[in-house]
Amino acid sequence: MNKFIDKLEKIQRTFGSIMLVGLLIVVSLQVISRFIIKSPIQWTEEGSRFIFFWVALMGACVSVKTKKHFTIAVYEPGNFRNPLVRLVAELIPDVIVLGFCVLLTWYGWEYFTSGFTRRGIEVPLQMSWVYAALPVSGVTMALYTINSILITIRNSRKSGEQ
Repeated sequence: MNKFIDKLEKIQRTFGSIMLVGLLIVVSLQVISRFIIKSPIQWTEEGSRFIFFWVALMGACVSVKTKKHFTIAVYEPGNFRNPLVRLVAELIPDVIVLGFCVLLTWYGWEYFTSGFTRRGIEVPLQMSWVYAALPVSGVTMALYTINSILITIRNSRKSGEQ
């Protein structure tokens, strides 16, 4: 499963990087056309929002995978002496993130399907292409979190055997 997860992360990093370059190009085009040429290109504002949506969610996925997302340290799992309590303390944040991923996937899917009947105002794009970022990121964050849970359990068993 780790090879699959690593390949998925590489795909998301690559896709996110390409989208970030695209965002930079579209925003630069918008600034140049608006402030230098004095004739703004209408689709650049909406297009940049659509691209930013994907960039942000792909970045969030990679952050979940690498455990670089924001956390609030309420307790330190390493301070617990009982191995079972320590394991539960280590798993609580991942379980909360997994719950968020399920909600993001569920409601993201509903939003995605509603996008089939909507189009962008300036960008003639079916909104489902934009909204697809929600269930895609929800599923991939869930996969990353499940993988993290499995690694935590496996490491707990290994340390318990020693």
